Amino acid sequence: MNEEYVIFIGGPCVDEYYAVRNWPKEGDKFLGKFEGNVPGGMIANAACVYAGYGKKTYIFSGMGDNPTTDFLLKDMEENHVDTSEMILDKDFHDGKCIIFQGDSDRTILVVEGDKQQFELSEEKLRFLCGAKYVYTTLQCMKQFKDSEKIFDILKEHGVRIVLDNEASTYVEDWRRYMKNAYIGFFNEYSLQLFKKEKSEEEFISELFDMGLQVVVETLGADGCKVITKEKSFSASVFDISIVDTTGAGDTFNSSFMYAQSCDWSLEKSAVFATAAADMAIMKQGPRGGITTEEKVFDFIAKSNKKILSIN
Repeated sequence: MNEEYVIFIGGPCVDEYYAVRNWPKEGDKFLGKFEGNVPGGMIANAACVYAGYGKKTYIFSGMGDNPTTDFLLKDMEENHVDTSEMILDKDFHDGKCIIFQGDSDRTILVVEGDKQQFELSEEKLRFLCGAKYVYTTLQCMKQFKDSEKIFDILKEHGVRIVLDNEASTYVEDWRRYMKNAYIGFFNEYSLQLFKKEKSEEEFISELFDMGLQVVVETLGADGCKVITKEKSFSASVFDISIVDTTGAGDTFNSSFMYAQSCDWSLEKSAVFATAAADMAIMKQGPRGGITTEEKVFDFIAKSNKKILSIN
């Protein structure tokens, strides 16, 4: 392939939405209203956002070969994500997300799919090695046999591996994978889980010693923090009205990676990604972050934030 492309490793899934007034304590009974099913999935959401910026985007994963998969992949194609490299198996059972939407925030139950592992052919491995970036989670990589070796090979071929480290994707042997990553995304919850008893400074220093180049911590209403060996800085959120925060992190991560693929500075990338994420939570649904570069810059300009002068 001569065209530059990016691969998102991880499949789409169904998001089941329920409206609730509050999240109960353990043992409580509470009332909810089914609001419908929509295509979702962390990796799929991020892929759709990236494709919206006009870059060649693939999604790659193993999934069940069934009508639900057909529905999900058709939605991906409609959002300009290439699904031609997917591995489909009629005996595989996919997971899903159950989202409980309250008045101001949401709680998500991630229902895991089968633990079956897929073996990559030489052709599929060459496909992965040709990408500029590979975006995935630790759990998504676990669905492939010899996943650690795959990461080693990708790094050897110059692929920039981007890891979305959520609490729900944590694995005990994360160090074996993290050493090959280029960018590591964390939120305030996953950072606590990964660092355990270490201080944040000690943990991030360990990540840099492993080989990470950029660590990004998303902080919800407090914006984000970007850290490299040379510097660290923060970007604040915009003044908006929140509708649905589902997919905000996926939008941020994907938009930050897009900005980096354009060779923008880290500062410009952080402000751009924060703006895109804030635009996403003004809409309902996990794919609310799909937009264009022009619209994000228009949003920033109207907020009077300084970004266009940043190289």
